[in-house]
Amino acid sequence: MSFESLILLTPWSFIIPTIVTHLDVTSPNQDDPTDVSDLSWTHHLHVYAFPPLSSVTIRPGEPSPPPHSAVHVKTLDLPRFLVDIRRMIPPPRLSIRADPPPRTNPPTHPEGQVAPFQPLPESGIYIVDVYCQMPDSMPHYQIFLEKATLSQYLPSPDSGLLRTAFPRPAVPISWADLAPKVRMWGPDLDPPCKSHIGSR
Repeated sequence: MSFESLILLTPWSFIIPTIVTHLDVTSPNQDDPTDVSDLSWTHHLHVYAFPPLSSVTIRPGEPSPPPHSAVHVKTLDLPRFLVDIRRMIPPPRLSIRADPPPRTNPPTHPEGQVAPFQPLPESGIYIVDVYCQMPDSMPHYQIFLEKATLSQYLPSPDSGLLRTAFPRPAVPISWADLAPKVRMWGPDLDPPCKSHIGSR
């Protein structure tokens, strides 16, 4: 999977818009690198989270805070876009931004205490920019999600799941389930969102 940007969801979680390349393992053309008929691409938002630093137990002699890895919490499927390498139509590019952007207060807090997270994760929206790379044009779509929509997929900050790797990949949220909670703008796009974009 590849990505170009990431953004905070809460002080202990973040989102990465990703493009995932799939290989058809049943294809007879796998040994031919010039044949792309066995490849396909999908687009997703991956949500990762850390245990909050305030919940980490500090033990004598260990680094403070102790190192730990982000846990893959959810995969949110985005709509399928037209990709046709033979016609010079590569997968669309993705980027993500927030309005207002997540930030902390100026460092006026007492030493040793983390600054409050402002604005709250529940306020504002995320904007996913989708740049299609067509041979004769560059259609641009925007997907708008409330921060509260994404934060509802996070486990509790004290969840044990954030301290151990998931035993299986995170369960995906399909575009059909996500679409009623978001808005999507773009050329020739009639509501509700089409399930396959860029086919015109």
